[in-house]
Amino acid sequence: MTHTTARRSAVGIVSIGEPSDVAALAVNQKHTDIMELVADLGGDAAPYSSPLDECWEELNSDPDLTVGWEMRPPSAPPNIRGLSDAAAANAMVDWFQVNFEGPAESTPWDDGEYVYIWGGPCAAREELEEAFWTSASERALEVAVERIEEDGWQWAPAQSRMQPETSDALTTAKLRLMAVLRIWRARTKLYGPLEPQAEFNVCDVATLLRAYRQLQLQLAAKKE
Repeated sequence: MTHTTARRSAVGIVSIGEPSDVAALAVNQKHTDIMELVADLGGDAAPYSSPLDECWEELNSDPDLTVGWEMRPPSAPPNIRGLSDAAAANAMVDWFQVNFEGPAESTPWDDGEYVYIWGGPCAAREELEEAFWTSASERALEVAVERIEEDGWQWAPAQSRMQPETSDALTTAKLRLMAVLRIWRARTKLYGPLEPQAEFNVCDVATLLRAYRQLQLQLAAKKE
């Protein structure tokens, strides 16, 4: 018999009635990749079926689960006031190399030319002047630009500046809850039937239920 237990953690996660073997799997992160792989396999490719298979396609078709990406602006430039021209040039080169990269790194290539989908082509001098125009001397700028252009004349925003688009609370809750369901479904497809329990963030559950209740009230108001 499985004993029902509850525990509270510092991050607000509640686990109810989770068997010890499933709890062990939950913390065994090295299985995550294969779990997600199996979760996306067809029914015949995995050893077992999952209770979520029947509704999985419908759940997974929610457009909110498609995470978009956006390019962040360059990081704040360092303070170079009071530095020698050589030290200031070094700081500017370091800043530029963090925020920009050559197009060969990640920029798509189509019909014989680069397609700068995230901005560009960027010129070193223009970017440095915009970031350091109040603090860099002309000599420091010239030195920094000369060093940067030894590696190329055209640049693109660095992929390290990419980040997921900001989501509202409901979308964030959906994404986190679906991640839990995806891994649980994968475990059942690998190991067979498991107890239908997993760890959820209670705030995510509350957000989803609140949104559902608001939808109910809106539909009821329309009928009146």
